Amino acid sequence: MASKKSLIASAVLLGLFSTVSQAKILYQADFEHTNIKKYGNGSGNWPQISQKSEPSCDGDRSMKVELYFDQKKNKYNYRTELTNMQQFQFGKEYWVSFAAFIPKNWKNDGKYDDIIMQVHGTPDTNLGEHYRNPPLALSIQDGKWVVGVLADTRKLTPKPGKGVKKYTLSKKYDNIGAVNKGKWTTFVMQFKASPQKDGYLNVWVDGRQKVKHTGGIFFNDAKGPYFKAGLYKPGWKKGANWSGQMTVGGYRLHYFDALKIGDHKSSFKDMAVQCGS
Repeated sequence: MASKKSLIASAVLLGLFSTVSQAKILYQADFEHTNIKKYGNGSGNWPQISQKSEPSCDGDRSMKVELYFDQKKNKYNYRTELTNMQQFQFGKEYWVSFAAFIPKNWKNDGKYDDIIMQVHGTPDTNLGEHYRNPPLALSIQDGKWVVGVLADTRKLTPKPGKGVKKYTLSKKYDNIGAVNKGKWTTFVMQFKASPQKDGYLNVWVDGRQKVKHTGGIFFNDAKGPYFKAGLYKPGWKKGANWSGQMTVGGYRLHYFDALKIGDHKSSFKDMAVQCGS
């Protein structure tokens, strides 16, 4: 018969091994706290925490994202985002999951994108590198979900110009499907942060895999990319590359909820989102 000490030692050892195999949730936000600053930093306008009467995925509240073209109503008429929730390291695999709610009265914009999630690169400003397009982005384009993927293996991404190849890889996955207005849509993403050929991205929408990308993702930066969510509408911005023209009545509203970021030990089962309504 095994001694008491050997049984305890076996139990401890088994506990260690079971802990090693468990997924680690690096960041999680249910947006039930009424102070949005608890969940990250603002980029442009701050998002809000919704009222209990508004849509929520898995609780009483969610992140409410509003944007007005009229700068009298918000300072930044092209960006309302939450950022700095997670910094990713190159060469490692990560999982990200969340839910998005697009209201029934959402007007499709056939001219300018609505980018609701980004994993954004960190430029090497000490080398004179400028900010670039997000290497991983989920957007709505004329009523359809679109995933954009960019990669650059070069140490310094050059400024755009005649005869200059901006990125070494640029792909758009626009066969994901139409936006289902008035209902929660769930997303699960699995990716390896690498601009080289060993990089990859898998995306599931409402439990069905819609993107299977191989061949690199992200840029060859010294510091890894970071996560942000909300709304970035560059077409409303006035600048050298944008006309700053108002579209869709100059107003945007949607909701974001059930955000989780997991490490390489995570699985689809760990990250899958279930919305109550």
